[in-house]
Amino acid sequence: MLRGFLELRQQELRQEIEKLKFLPQSEESKERRSWLMTQSTFLNMIISTFGYVSEHGYVDNTNVVTNVRLAGSTLEIDDKRYELTSNETNFIFCLLNSESHTATYEKLASTIWLDVSDEFSRANLSRIAESIRKKIELEWNDPKILVNERGVGYALLVK
Repeated sequence: MLRGFLELRQQELRQEIEKLKFLPQSEESKERRSWLMTQSTFLNMIISTFGYVSEHGYVDNTNVVTNVRLAGSTLEIDDKRYELTSNETNFIFCLLNSESHTATYEKLASTIWLDVSDEFSRANLSRIAESIRKKIELEWNDPKILVNERGVGYALLVK
């Protein structure tokens, strides 16, 4: 129940941030937007570390990963545990809560940063994905678990 409330409040904050985009850029509106973004980011961290556990089933039978679980900032893949940074946690959280465990670049960027340029977010999303791969993949430069869907976004392959 608390988690649902937090998610609803975060959605309200994002809507308010969107409305501010269309107002004249005064010092007051810039401060308000900054404060709202800080609040939303903080809520995102609370939600992701709330102990939310997500277990997922079959996607692709060519992979060896059968169970993915995110609890706070700890990612469990099968019987291994990995500690994630807040951006990595939000990245994985977004994938686990997306249909087919695939999220667009835009959805990932808005989950992590809320409002950034396309150029900025793609480069930084790539860095976050690389950082996660170095932790979870046998060969990070030949990913089998966290893959890039060119022109779309990223996918977490789980069987």
